Amino acid sequence: MADLKTPAEARTILDVYTKGEVSALLDSLADVASSGESSALLDTDKLLLTIANYKALIEASVATGSSNLGDTDYDLVLVAGLNAIRKIALSTRRDWMFKSISSITTSAAMAAADKLLLSRASDGAGRAITWENLVLGIIAELGEMAVKNTVAEDFIENGAVTNQKLAPDAVTALKIADGSITTPKHADESVTGPKIANDAVTYDKLADISESLGYNTPVVAETAADGKIVAGRVVYPNAPRLNQMDMLEITSQANYGGAPVYGPNGKIVAVIPWSTGGFPVTYEPNDIRVLTPGVRLDGAMNQDTAIIRAHDIASAAGYQEILIEGEVVATDAVFLGNVHFRSATGRGKLTGAYRKRVIPLSATPLAPLVDVTPAHLARFNAAVSVATPAAPAHVVIMSDSWGNPNQRIGEHSQFEEQLRRALRAQYGSDADCINIVNRAIGGTTWEDAAGIPDESLPPWYTDGGADWLDYITTMDLTDDGFGAAEVPSLIILMFGMNQPEAMTAADFDWIEHVLDTLQAVSPQPDILMVAGATPSSMSATRGTRAAQEARLSYAGTTRAFAAVRNLGVIDFGRYFDAAHWGEDLRRGYFVRLAEEEVTALTYTWPQECRDFAFQMTVDGTDADFWATGDLVIQLSDVIGNTLVLDEDVGGNLAFTVYAATGKVSIARTVTGVDAVVGSDGIITFSVQGPSLIVQWRGNEVYNGPVHRGIGLFTPTISNGGTSDVTMNYAAIGEYPACVPSLTAIEAWGDASGDFGGNEENHLSEKGRAAIFTRALLETRFR
Repeated sequence: MADLKTPAEARTILDVYTKGEVSALLDSLADVASSGESSALLDTDKLLLTIANYKALIEASVATGSSNLGDTDYDLVLVAGLNAIRKIALSTRRDWMFKSISSITTSAAMAAADKLLLSRASDGAGRAITWENLVLGIIAELGEMAVKNTVAEDFIENGAVTNQKLAPDAVTALKIADGSITTPKHADESVTGPKIANDAVTYDKLADISESLGYNTPVVAETAADGKIVAGRVVYPNAPRLNQMDMLEITSQANYGGAPVYGPNGKIVAVIPWSTGGFPVTYEPNDIRVLTPGVRLDGAMNQDTAIIRAHDIASAAGYQEILIEGEVVATDAVFLGNVHFRSATGRGKLTGAYRKRVIPLSATPLAPLVDVTPAHLARFNAAVSVATPAAPAHVVIMSDSWGNPNQRIGEHSQFEEQLRRALRAQYGSDADCINIVNRAIGGTTWEDAAGIPDESLPPWYTDGGADWLDYITTMDLTDDGFGAAEVPSLIILMFGMNQPEAMTAADFDWIEHVLDTLQAVSPQPDILMVAGATPSSMSATRGTRAAQEARLSYAGTTRAFAAVRNLGVIDFGRYFDAAHWGEDLRRGYFVRLAEEEVTALTYTWPQECRDFAFQMTVDGTDADFWATGDLVIQLSDVIGNTLVLDEDVGGNLAFTVYAATGKVSIARTVTGVDAVVGSDGIITFSVQGPSLIVQWRGNEVYNGPVHRGIGLFTPTISNGGTSDVTMNYAAIGEYPACVPSLTAIEAWGDASGDFGGNEENHLSEKGRAAIFTRALLETRFR
């Protein structure tokens, strides 16, 4: 029998192993001999000595061929040595342990060990305990534990345990049994992870699936015995909903609404809703449930992060549309202009995001409106009828940069050429008798138009001390082969893109001055006003709500000025709203918000709107009501834009409309309607675009155009006191959806410049084709 080693010698023997591996070994050996005769081996030095002595015995038996061991020696070897190696292998499952086994089990050592072990015992079933059986027994036990989900893929290393050596039902990376869960992260009935639902089971998917979700977070599920996801036990990725970004809580199946089904690349390819009994429902790749797994469609919480992430992912992938089939709330989400939100079922709804709505796939294209009729252009058409190429009728463009040939690729796309093409389409050979004079100056506003522009002046602006209007009302066109004092037959006015806010009182005066001056030209020209579009919704400066609303309000103001003066409108704003925002603000309808509400003035609408309507009964006696003050109704977002109703000294109702603070649009008019109030003192009111209808006690007070903007605002009704009224109903305008066709990047171009545009407020080639081309070709010039 070989000499037993001292502890120091034992440590020397074990130095053949990595010191870190030895340290790990010592940590794992605390429970190696936890029963019976080996309990004395718990001391660390004795454990080391046992393993070293066991190795020494094997080496000695190889050298001498002797296997004469006493019972005590045998028990020491068998119980401490074999049991230690088996327990260590099973408890650590580390590569170094398998190296340890192979370092002892050389062919010679295995043969000697076989002799030693065969002479002492069998396993009770008649099979001798040999080194080969020992190693295969460890492997088999590992396989059994794998089936029981305690051995994960990353613990089966370096060929120590392979598919060939495992039991047929063992779990490996290449062969995962249906319904198995390959994670050691749960024991008994416990579930790891913070605040996961009680009926959830942590399911650690492969790394590529975690990466596809963009988060290294677990997915939870419950499966039936056949491996299918149990209906009603929904899968939740622990991201990216706002309430789960920091793994705050997973509550119930309602939080997700369906179980994601993953394809081989780790992407979600379908969802099993609990309403289907577990049968898969495939989603399109641009469905928000695929783009942003975990998004809630019940409208129960704010999901700015999810909607912005879905927008960015879809835009980067080249999708122009995101499908939403439920309600998503995103109260502070901005810069969503590079995709359209659509719904196949019509149940999609996006709440809170500025101007973004879910547009049904059943929405219809924008229908043309007749905004220009022959009556609007009677003088121009009369001039064309007698004009010749040598003495043509002149069309003058007075505009900001939208009238200039900027950031275009081809000459055909600029406004002047688009106008020329539209005129040729309608006038045929008579178009040779029409001359277009471009007097556009970039960066300008209505203030510039009313005086001397505060911008760089073009070559034709030869006298910097003259008003811009001087170059419109009388034109020196000798360089073009015409006269030195030509007058226009048609003037096209196009401003609004550079207006920083809704119309002010000063703006009103400037616009009025421009229109008065032009309509005083003799012979009087026709005038068309262009309602402009809003700039890029993706711009950091022009895409803000304030910047967008200022331009949108001005489009409404332009329509209002045209309506009040009976001028034609080329409505670029409407075409752009439809193409980019998917809505038609010109074809609105009213929806009630409140009714039969007894209140005291001032009455304030419960939410913002652009158009509104109401019916109100004034209680009490006429003396009580009118003595308190005039009835004032705010008409729009323009400050001071109001309708004022009062009682005339003769007892009749009078009204006044103010376009802005101190600016009278319709002078005070006394009607023939009795101003008496009481049970029959009912006022019915609606304003939509520039059209106002007012009735008192069933009699019409006013029905016609008024100056107003169309920016979002909160209407109010007041009379300077606290008179009691009954709001029979209060309503706001809603607007039909139409098929969108332009994302922000399509409308305004990108940094590459491939399609023109400046990414801000100059249209790309695509944008001009969708807006300029269509609007001008659909304008009825004659």
